[in-house]
Amino acid sequence: MTVESLFNEFTKLNRQEKKHFLDQILDSFLERRENDSNSTSLTKEQIAEVSNRIAAIKSKTAKTYSWEAVKPYALNKNV
Repeated sequence: MTVESLFNEFTKLNRQEKKHFLDQILDSFLERRENDSNSTSLTKEQIAEVSNRIAAIKSKTAKTYSWEAVKPYALNKNV
């Protein structure tokens, strides 16, 4: 399965399913980091940053942007 086809399937999920999917991806990064010190995964600093961002989103203190707002910027800047 290509990344594009996986993303297309992801967009078909409802909000709760998307959150569950993303939680599983994050958990896999964190688990991999704990189980394999030689793996290419998140650093302790990156894990802390992700945790801080998740906490900010849950507490509704994070400034967020819709995909519609971000997409033109991302496509024009190749970010």
